[in-house]
Parts: sequence; structure tokens; C-alpha cells
Amino acid sequence: MAAFGQVGVRQAGQLGLPLFTSPLESISQLKERATLYHTAMRQAGHTQALLPLLRTVYVGETAQQARADTEAALLTQSRRYRQWRPQSAIPATFEQLTADRCIIGTPEHCVGEIQRYEAELGINYLVCRMNLPGLAHTKVMASMQLCAREVMAHWVGPHGNDVVHLI
Repeated sequence: MAAFGQVGVRQAGQLGLPLFTSPLESISQLKERATLYHTAMRQAGHTQALLPLLRTVYVGETAQQARADTEAALLTQSRRYRQWRPQSAIPATFEQLTADRCIIGTPEHCVGEIQRYEAELGINYLVCRMNLPGLAHTKVMASMQLCAREVMAHWVGPHGNDVVHLI
């Protein structure tokens, strides 16, 4: 169940449904939502094994290339979100956005970020939003191919950990 506020998060827990949170929320906000969700679920006598997370993901050959490819589009998207949901406290800088809300960088960096979300939030599904407004299709495809080749390999195949599923 998609839920972006306390009422919706609590309701998802009370119904025992998987919680699909906003891609705009930081890790600290997601931790607060998870506590509320798990408390409501426990009080209602439910359990839930599916723990998905939605994040903007862009994988570049270098950190500089990933930033150059995505910065303008990411800041445009952030500006729009701040207009639509001013109460959500969405940061205005690339550094702030990519620190806690987006996974953008080299394959190694992206692997580390996914592992951080897994460790801090217990996610087991990551829904990767890989397109940004105004980003050239060729860049999106190159990022997707690099992600499939270099990032997903850590979770699938004979040597993957099969804990986090990337979608």
C-alpha cells in the first residue's frame, strides 16, 4: 500500500499490507515510518515479510559523470516536488538529495548505498526509478545497462546474496 503520511502508514500496518513509502523521504524519515508501521502491524496481529523501497537510481562510469548526467534533472524534479509538497522538506542541493533520497554514482557507490538501505531499513525489494525529467534516453539506457551488469550482480546469480531484489 502506498502511504506517505502517518495515517496511511498506520493503516497499512493495521491491515497487514506491505508498505510502499515515498521516494522523497530521507532514511531518518523512513525509519520513523517503519517504527509506526511495525507498531501498528504488531498491535493488529499481523506480520509482513515484503519490505519494498522506491529510489531514483542512476549508475555512471564515474561519480563525476553520474553527477553531470543527473544534476540538472534531479534539481528540476526536486524543485517540482517542493512546490507540490512543501511540507516534505525536500532538500535543494544535489549533495543533500543524493545523501539520503537517491542512489546516484559509480557501481561501487550504488552497491554500498543499497547495502546501507538494507542494513538500516531491512528492505528486501528495491524499485529502481531510473529516468529523470529531461534526461536523454541514451543516458538512461547506459545507466540501466551498467546497473544490470555491475550492481545487480551483487544480488542475483550464483554469487549474489538474494536478500534484496532489484526491480
